[in-house]
Amino acid sequence: MTTNITASGDFAGHADDDACYPKSVLGKVHLILGAFGDGYVRVKLSELSRRAGLPKPTTHRLARELVRWGLLEQRDEWYQLGVRVFELGQRTVVATALRDVSRPHLADLFAETRATTHLVVSEGDHVLFIDKIAGTGDRNSATEAGCRLPATCTAGGKLLLACRDSNYQIALRYAHVSLDRLTPRSLRSVDQLIAEANNIRRAGFAIDLEENAPGYCSIALPVVTSDRQVQAAVSITRRASYITAPPLISHLRTAASSIARAIETSPLLQHVEDANPFSLDSHQPEPTPSNPRAKTAHGHRHSAPA
Repeated sequence: MTTNITASGDFAGHADDDACYPKSVLGKVHLILGAFGDGYVRVKLSELSRRAGLPKPTTHRLARELVRWGLLEQRDEWYQLGVRVFELGQRTVVATALRDVSRPHLADLFAETRATTHLVVSEGDHVLFIDKIAGTGDRNSATEAGCRLPATCTAGGKLLLACRDSNYQIALRYAHVSLDRLTPRSLRSVDQLIAEANNIRRAGFAIDLEENAPGYCSIALPVVTSDRQVQAAVSITRRASYITAPPLISHLRTAASSIARAIETSPLLQHVEDANPFSLDSHQPEPTPSNPRAKTAHGHRHSAPA
């Protein structure tokens, strides 16, 4: 299972054969930088090589060059991302603008609920965490600003998937791949995912019941601007024993509305073409599916998830 932009490790230990990995130096550097995350903040050379899917000599040569440029830091035998990566990350227009306009409202949400708050956006089959605010009691190390997690394992991801895709599109998206699972309670099948999407559309919010991290539950609501564009999802995470939906949903709704208004009044976000929102009205009519999995999804009545 991959939760960040990393190689699968299948090429680790192979000969230095260009067929095994990107031919360009830039492609190999991308794999090395993408190997950090998913809990791997500091790694030794052998682990970096395995996670990047590159031969160890190639990884060592490029890592030394990245250290010289400040993109990596080396402490004894350990490598970690350098400050230069953080500096460049602060210049990403959309993510930085979304974080800046939403942070005051995430802070208010945290103050009101004392629960960890997140802002996430959709990235294909994953969600990207734009921001996170947590207190000293937060032990949910599965999330951090800048990380990616499978959409099907998070409240925000399931919410955005249900808003963006029809049941038919969900069935096609996951027809030939297994769902990523982060805990034993993560969704197991496409049928479960479609049932969840149906419930999310009816309720207007999504819940993650220890599907992302054991012992933690999350609730997410969409950030919808006045033109019915879904810009992001705002969520809160708490220990499972402390999650109570009704009052938290009320706080989330206020935060989501405030963030939506802030987005609409942000000159920068109004003029950025790659903000990539999607419309609540964007679902296309579902054609008659031609494969058994899609037929199960089309028009099927699902019960509420347990």
